[in-house]
Amino acid sequence: MTSRHALNDRLRELGPRRATAVANNKGGTGKTTTAVNVAAIAAAMGHSTLLVDLDDQGSATKWLGHSPNNTDLVHVFRDDRPLDEVVVPTAIERLELVRASAELADADRQFGAEAGVQHALLSALEHAAARDWVVIDCPGDLGLLTIMGLAAADDVLIPLAAGAMELEELPKLITLIDKVRRRLNPALHVSGVLPCRVTVYGKNTSRVAADVLDTLRQHFPSELLTTVIHESTRHGEAFSAQQPISWYEPGGTGDREYRAAVAELLLERGAVAVHA
Repeated sequence: MTSRHALNDRLRELGPRRATAVANNKGGTGKTTTAVNVAAIAAAMGHSTLLVDLDDQGSATKWLGHSPNNTDLVHVFRDDRPLDEVVVPTAIERLELVRASAELADADRQFGAEAGVQHALLSALEHAAARDWVVIDCPGDLGLLTIMGLAAADDVLIPLAAGAMELEELPKLITLIDKVRRRLNPALHVSGVLPCRVTVYGKNTSRVAADVLDTLRQHFPSELLTTVIHESTRHGEAFSAQQPISWYEPGGTGDREYRAAVAELLLERGAVAVHA
């Protein structure tokens, strides 16, 4: 049987295996929680993983023990600095990070007029060392950085808080994904819609969450993941501890749910999970 190390070496020779953009333009949906935990679990499964934090708020960067007070991505996008020069390690084996930059808060003004800027992240990844999985945490808006993340991705994972207001905002994101597919990235597709922050009363899902899930099943019969991420204070505690949920509470509900979500995403791509 081929060893995990030999398989990962072969994957690096073949180039990046997968790039997934985690996107939602509505705040409080569990976007960063999903990006961090998907990346951490992928790494724990044996995949060399790179988390790219495009959100100038830097929540994913802080979660992994780093600061967004830097100009790393500014130099990558403006000056074509090699991406590998700004990659930093994390406490999780096989998980590396490109830190968010607070300087990108006005990225549309800084870079919007530059030729081909929408493909700046794609170009940076193409010239970087290959990883098995690149997870891109997009900003919570539909601006230039989100477009750059979608243009660089093979697929999009949409975390969606199971509330009526969040559902109303979803068509805007779907419209942007469709435009990016037509104009910049024909291979882009939605790999999953992941219900997050689902509230349970006793043993029953809240009525609003149940109604949202029913609507999602109608509109995304193939893309809606069967996994549901329930509302839990443990995720906030894990952020404060600067640990992914799989480290903070191994075997707990959040760990099990995100592992199930990653398993579905791997199945969607026909990928074979590599065990550590």
